[in-house]
Amino acid sequence: MSNLIIGVIGVILSIGVAVAGASFLGANFTNSRVRTDATAGMETLARVAAAVQVRDRERELATSATSTLADILVPAYLEDMPANPFGGPSLFLLGDGGATTGPAAFVAMKVVGGNADSICDSISKQGLGPAVAPTASWPTPARSVGCFKAASSLGSAVQAGELIAYARTS
Repeated sequence: MSNLIIGVIGVILSIGVAVAGASFLGANFTNSRVRTDATAGMETLARVAAAVQVRDRERELATSATSTLADILVPAYLEDMPANPFGGPSLFLLGDGGATTGPAAFVAMKVVGGNADSICDSISKQGLGPAVAPTASWPTPARSVGCFKAASSLGSAVQAGELIAYARTS
């Protein structure tokens, strides 16, 4: 009889440990997934921004923000044009202050999907910015990588309310 009671207590303890572990590890898994997705986005931006920098140095001329990245980088600077890892539209160029003309200063992409807010926050934090991505007309120019929620439209490239991850090209 005592073996039965010890067995029941053991099962109850095992279930309790399993539930506690799932509660704790479930949140950690979700947070890890967001950080991994954010890192993938940052790596894509950094790769394309570096290719633009090399192109600018070789040509001794700044790339125009109106340029299409695939047209100017593939195959001379990149084997293929990386896709937006968040499933959004292709990466694009923007000038200082979010200008859609003039010299390109940033490679940018839209952050979309179910975890877009969390991913944008993670990119902002990993880029040494605020833990919560700011709502702004344009990001702080001193940061070389980050994410923000557009307070207003930037031409046809960015609409108000969209989450934009960016990396500086200059």
